[in-house]
Parts: sequence; C-alpha cells; structure tokens
Amino acid sequence: MHKKKGKPISDLLKKKQTEQIQKQQSSSDSFTDLESDEFTESDSSSDSEDYEDYKKDGYHPVFIGENFNNGRYLIIQKLGWGHFSTVWLVLDRKESKHFALKIQKSKPSYQEAAVDEVQMLKQQIYTYKRHMQNKQNDQQWVEIYKSISFDNKDKDTFCVQMIDNFAHFGIHGKHFCIVFEVLGPSLLDLINHFHKSNSIMPLWLAKLITRQILIGLVYMHNVCGLIHTDLKPENVMLQLKPEQFDQFVEDLKKYDRVPVSMRFLEDMQKSTRECQQKQEIKKQEG
Repeated sequence: MHKKKGKPISDLLKKKQTEQIQKQQSSSDSFTDLESDEFTESDSSSDSEDYEDYKKDGYHPVFIGENFNNGRYLIIQKLGWGHFSTVWLVLDRKESKHFALKIQKSKPSYQEAAVDEVQMLKQQIYTYKRHMQNKQNDQQWVEIYKSISFDNKDKDTFCVQMIDNFAHFGIHGKHFCIVFEVLGPSLLDLINHFHKSNSIMPLWLAKLITRQILIGLVYMHNVCGLIHTDLKPENVMLQLKPEQFDQFVEDLKKYDRVPVSMRFLEDMQKSTRECQQKQEIKKQEG
C-alpha cells in the first residue's frame, strides 16, 4: 500500500489556517476581508489521487520539469486532481506566463468527454469574441448585459477561459490536455475555511459570490447556448488577485512534497532495475 501525501495547495492552506487561528487567539478581530492572502491556496477532503489509477487508461505520470506540447509548457508543480484528470501549474515558455494544465485520463470514454469539453469551451470563446465585437449592435447581448451586470464595469462573464488544447502521448496512452488561466481555491475551500475558523461568511460576500455565479450561468445559457450540469461548490473557483498570484507561484516552487505520479515513476524505475539485475544474474549463472 502506498500512503497518500497531501497536495501542495492543501498543505499551504492548512499552514495559512494555523497562522490565522494563532492570530485570532491574540486578537479579537474576525476575518472579513476577501483580499487577504488566506485565499491563495485550496484544500480538499481527499489529499491525492489513487496510486492504483496510474495504469493503462488512467492518469499520465507527470514529473516536475516535464515538457508538453513540443516544449512549450514546463511543469512547475501539481495544483490538484479529480477523478478524470490531474491539474498542474505550468510555465508557458512562449508567453512567459503561468497557466493551469489539465491532463485527462487516457481511457477512451474520458477522451470523448475531453473532446466534448474542448468543443464547448471553443464555442464559449467564439461566442464571447463575437458578442464583444458586436455588443453595440447586438440587441440580445445589450439587454442581457444590462440586466445582469449593473455593477460589472469590466464586463466579466465569470467563466473560466481556455487558453490552449492539445493531445499528449504517454506510457498509458493518449491524454487530452487543456490549458486554462490559473484560478485560486474553490468555493468549497472557502466554506471550509470559515467552518474551520469557527466564523461565518459575511452576508455581503455570500451575495457577491451568488451574483457572480448567476451572471456566469446566464451568460452560458442565454448567450453561449450551454447548460452547466454539474454546479456545486467544488466547481466554483475563486480568482487570485495579481499581488497574490506571484506569491502563490513562489510558494509552489518551494514546495518539497513528491507528487503521486513521481512516486509511481520512481517505483517503476526501481522495478525495471531489479528486473535487469535478475536477468544479469541469470546470464552469469548460465
């Protein structure tokens, strides 16, 4: 059995939560500021993906420093995981920016799901660009925008943007990969944060989050013609502020835990060496 280790974001947030509790013990001030760096990392009820899922039709065994898409994307650290994929912080050498790389499992059914996801994300991007270019003359967009974004000066749709997509071939098969903008922890992480610190989410914050979620849903449904079929706290992500993002990346670079995928690769290499040694011994005995 392989013991599960915590993911980087989980450990970093726990450290932040411990610091916050210590501060609360020495001060009567309660947490009410969303701009605090408490929200630059996330937590999860389960620390890591199953080691046993690193197999044919399963996860791709990513290692830190690995290159993707002809060397364009460099793996920096693991961000998270899901039943269908793992997510990694990468450096885009072409743009000199950091993004989130989602690597799907190689099972054919997961590949099909990834193709569908890419098509929907492309439709979202196309629709967004078309409406932005013609928003003055598109009466439908004008009316929808007026009704949902009375204080949304930046014209934000509150929908994550796909940056790139490609296929990667590894030892476990073909993996579809999607590059996204880097986001922060999930709404579930935020809820857990308030729960663990024995505090209540401020009403203004709950209203703000609700409003932005509804704007995103209206945009997807009425403008893009898409229906979100899996809306839940863990699928709603918070956005990092620019001043938080740089520190977030630096914290991840310093993280010293070994991802499950790299432990799998180490075990595989060890097994290969042992097999080679046994073969050498047999040759010598023969």
